[in-house]
Amino acid sequence: LSLAVLAAGQLLSQSVGTLLSFAQFPVDLCNLAVGVVYVLSVLYGLSWVCKALGLSLADCRILPVHFSLLWTVIALAMPGIVCLILLNLPGSWEVALFSHEQLAALLSAAVCVIGLGAGIVEEAIFRGVFLTVLERLVGRWAAVLLPSVLFAALHLIGRPMDLPSFLQLMIAGSLVGILFSLVTLENNSISAALMHGVWNLVMVGGLLHIGTVADSDVWVQYLLDSDSLLLTGGDFGIEASIVSIVVYLTFACLSLSRCRRKGLLEVRGCKVFERKEKRN
Repeated sequence: LSLAVLAAGQLLSQSVGTLLSFAQFPVDLCNLAVGVVYVLSVLYGLSWVCKALGLSLADCRILPVHFSLLWTVIALAMPGIVCLILLNLPGSWEVALFSHEQLAALLSAAVCVIGLGAGIVEEAIFRGVFLTVLERLVGRWAAVLLPSVLFAALHLIGRPMDLPSFLQLMIAGSLVGILFSLVTLENNSISAALMHGVWNLVMVGGLLHIGTVADSDVWVQYLLDSDSLLLTGGDFGIEASIVSIVVYLTFACLSLSRCRRKGLLEVRGCKVFERKEKRN
């Protein structure tokens, strides 16, 4: 149901954006509307999914959102570290000659849709609803691991790739999912949406591309000379590179340590859903 809500939210928000575009609204305003409608429509749909489960958005750590200074800094540091390392490898720069209108469209889409929009929505589903449901059914450790593997697997859709690239993507996607899940548990909130959003903005927003193949839709590109699967991430790209994997793993270990100190990962027995209001 949550994934259906996600798909419906995408369809609705893109329809709103198309209508505004036909009405000749500025492209940056269209992208802002797409992002806002996407987030609000999905949160509204998830509120009904939660209600059907006897839960609320607060029970699923979706609202309110609490940010910590540490993880806000790390949200900015993660893509910065990966870019700093990869940009020091042998390669060449290319800069596209985009107009001001094209740059405005690119930046607004990166911030409103790819960054904040996708970051909030995906965290609300995977680290909000999925984590909470599985935590109550099969325990907290399974709730951290299972949605993370599913999160990685969904990135395979529409991306043909060979076996080594597939394995590297599954490792990278599962690790970053585990990181986001642990941060959610630590803060009792989907505060990892900020980490997710900033990562998307920098790494896949279209302002900067690091890889081996040029992308005509990107403003600034750094084309690596290396063809190493570990460094380039294979068919998926640098989000699955060994550099990104080490960054995910490092901060996941940090959050794991903090969760353990707070006693948040103690093994508990599985239990079925219990509604907040007991009924006779």
